[in-house]
Amino acid sequence: MVREHDPRLPFAFYTRPMHTLLVLAICAVVGSAVPPSSWDYKVAGTAADRAATARAAIEETLRHMDNDTAQFVNPSSTPRIAGHAIADLVELDVATGEQRYGALVEQYLTVSARTLEAAGMVNFTGSSIFGTAAALAYKTYQTASFRVFAEQAWGAANAYTLTWQELVAGTKSGKSFELSQFCGQGAHSLLGGTFSLTNSSSTSLNVEASGSFLVLSALLAETTNSSLYQTAALNSLDFILTHLYNGTTQSLADSISASKDDDCKVNSEQAPYNVGRVIEGLAVLYSVTGVSAYQELATNLATAAVSSFAWQDSSGIISRQDTKAGDVYLPRGLATALARGVLLSDARDLVRAYLGVQFNAVTKNARISAAAAAYAQSWTAKAAPEEEFGAGAQTTAVQALIAGVNVEVDSGSSSGSGSTSASAAEGTTTASSGAQEKTSTGLIVGLAMGIGVAVAALICVACFLVRRRRRQRRQPTIEEFKVPSETESESWRSVSAGVPTFPSSPSLGVAHTSLYEPTDSGSEPISPSSFYGATPALQPQRGRPGPQVRTSSDGPGGVHVLPGKRDAQAEQVAWGDQVAWGDIDDPSTRPRTSLSAVGISTEELIRTLYHRIEAGGSSSSDAPPPAYPE
Repeated sequence: MVREHDPRLPFAFYTRPMHTLLVLAICAVVGSAVPPSSWDYKVAGTAADRAATARAAIEETLRHMDNDTAQFVNPSSTPRIAGHAIADLVELDVATGEQRYGALVEQYLTVSARTLEAAGMVNFTGSSIFGTAAALAYKTYQTASFRVFAEQAWGAANAYTLTWQELVAGTKSGKSFELSQFCGQGAHSLLGGTFSLTNSSSTSLNVEASGSFLVLSALLAETTNSSLYQTAALNSLDFILTHLYNGTTQSLADSISASKDDDCKVNSEQAPYNVGRVIEGLAVLYSVTGVSAYQELATNLATAAVSSFAWQDSSGIISRQDTKAGDVYLPRGLATALARGVLLSDARDLVRAYLGVQFNAVTKNARISAAAAAYAQSWTAKAAPEEEFGAGAQTTAVQALIAGVNVEVDSGSSSGSGSTSASAAEGTTTASSGAQEKTSTGLIVGLAMGIGVAVAALICVACFLVRRRRRQRRQPTIEEFKVPSETESESWRSVSAGVPTFPSSPSLGVAHTSLYEPTDSGSEPISPSSFYGATPALQPQRGRPGPQVRTSSDGPGGVHVLPGKRDAQAEQVAWGDQVAWGDIDDPSTRPRTSLSAVGISTEELIRTLYHRIEAGGSSSSDAPPPAYPE
């Protein structure tokens, strides 16, 4: 992102590493994609059966809502929980591919906007979940009113998101403290961070608020193609990755203080909802941009999240440290990543199994009674029959049920009625058996891949050695000179035309040699046949380095003196490894042939050839070369 320069700020402010660079530097942490044997991940029934289970829970949720206010009558409820209930309606339609709840969602959002405005929460200020529900509804139902609601909520959240102009000034409207301009070793700004609370004294910029704004911005960017929303989404992701992301552990800290007095203090607490929000945002951004780096980051975060002991034990059931409750955002984020195809293949089965664990935990442990579709807060322990309905617990459980709708049914699971009332012991035993089978398969596949890599490496080494030996064997050498007889000397000394005549060597097949190249530099490369047929018009080369030669000890045509230019337009002689490059005056490239026919000493011959080459650079093309000394 290009920013207008402000002389009051150091250059580091404008050169903050962008999220893409951070993402590309991430090392994959995906290990085994086999679910642990301690997970109860096999879900019963079909996708339609699981959708019916989720729908029954939604109907139970709506029974406790006041249609006049679109809020829960439960006094402990908050407007935010009502937003989750509305979002659940859209999520289930997305999971099933239906449009059953479009009109009801529009009704609830309209009433909610009026109710919240009367309470001072204009444009859904204070909870972006309404905006997320509206943006997803606009994508799903294509109703214009949903876009209006989503953009209103975006504007409210954007008002509590830091801009670089505010960071330059050091102040934020509605906040009573001076802002930190830079944080971290690289002096990175807090651009894109969203405040968790709207009150003037709250300094916290957290992942939940920033991640929610990331998701909302990305959804609007997807449905409107507006660069405004895409830029906002990228800024939110930049902030999270720069200040709250740990690439080593693939984890997210909770928040950072924006107050200058707090010196960028970070709350390192980990929570599943933070990871879920970021994974969902990455999934939508991947749909918008197609950037593969988002796949890698989302996969790494997802794999680390389903394996983390920060909010679950070996059972894999989510149990938040603060409340021992389940979570709404992690199942939602993982399900979105699966649906949008953002996860790499190694992690998909593991994530599906994890969502199966949550579905089973909710239906087997959290259901308050068999007669009602009401669910308790904890997913790890059996709910007491006398436990009262809680709006927050219900909407959280509904999200886990929706996320489990499209989990693939394992071939060993039961089918039919879709009931999930089978005992936990049976489910655990079956899951353990299936996991062991997958583990064995994984070991076999891994062993086979390892052997294949080793064999390939040995083949490569063998090919290298054979190729090297072949080249060494075919390396041209200069044979020992011998003094020719007088008869041999006379037969080689013909200079009647001013040009020495060289007899063709049957062993080398040399028909013609030249220090020239074709006049037309754009002509086709010389083929081997040109050395045995007609010779193109030639011109002497001036002011050029020594010409190049390709030599072969046993290839057809033997030695050919080529132009000095060594590129794709130079002469092509297709003899594979039989050909080597070298300068014409390089002894290593001279042909393996006896010079006994030449009636001069070695020193005289070399000296004469040298002067001949030098003289050729300034002589006319019509002038004959100098004769050899007698």
